[in-house]
Amino acid sequence: MTRVYRSPRSGSAAAATTPARLAREFGGQVRWRERPSGEIEVAILRDGRVDRCLVDEDGSTTLLASSPPSSASLWGKPVCIAGFLLCLATIIVLGASDPDGKGSHAGGLLVFLAGMALAAIGGIAGAKADDLSSRLNKLQVGKDEWHEPTNLRDWLPRSSEQLSAVERIADEHGGLAFVHDVGARTTDVCAMRKGRFERYWVDEIGTTKLAETKPPHARHFANRALCATTAVALLIGLVLVGFRVQHDKGLMFLVLFGALTATGLTAWANEGANSLERRVKQLADDGYAWIEIRTRVEETD
Repeated sequence: MTRVYRSPRSGSAAAATTPARLAREFGGQVRWRERPSGEIEVAILRDGRVDRCLVDEDGSTTLLASSPPSSASLWGKPVCIAGFLLCLATIIVLGASDPDGKGSHAGGLLVFLAGMALAAIGGIAGAKADDLSSRLNKLQVGKDEWHEPTNLRDWLPRSSEQLSAVERIADEHGGLAFVHDVGARTTDVCAMRKGRFERYWVDEIGTTKLAETKPPHARHFANRALCATTAVALLIGLVLVGFRVQHDKGLMFLVLFGALTATGLTAWANEGANSLERRVKQLADDGYAWIEIRTRVEETD
């Protein structure tokens, strides 16, 4: 599953960065969409309430509508806690009444399962009540139109065009770029594509120029060769151990597993040494930090 972030691509810089500013203020529980008129609308989850606001050109907001807290936000957490307490009480009672564990506990098992069911129901309901995307889907206010804002951290772009260009560079480079802004009309952007380090200049109207490119480090190719060679060698080793070795198969499998683990750790360390984050740290910052901009994050379920 890929989590996608983006910022508004029209309007003033103050308006385009308002969703990101509000997301920092409200712990990420902010979404935005562009209305047919071109105006930016934000949805904010605060105190269980969903507020929808119109973003003005100066970055201020005007309340359009407010939805009261979901009923699940009121009963979800208490039901979840009650379920866990019921499970705990069942374990304590059964342990005290039958310390040897030799009796029949069909009734206790049913009570325990009921407690687990209550905990699950309350937990799921409470989680959905505290999730802005779920609330917007339930409110049926254009569920496919809302976007999660990019975390801009301390970067203040000079225009929405410049912001859009930087996010486009990140999109084209695996969802990651670093910005170095010293307050000039042009900002410095670094990204990496297939091990190749690229440095761009982006001006206030969004014009992008590739200023520098560096080929991949030798360790980038060495890492790929190491992974490919080791994978083939381990596959052959597993086949030979499985069909040819007659004794100490467990020991041989353990050795192969250790070799696989060591190779994985080596590849991970080698890749980290050639990562964009490490390359950026080697650049001069002139007192201005390089700011991470992520537009895509791979998540595991």
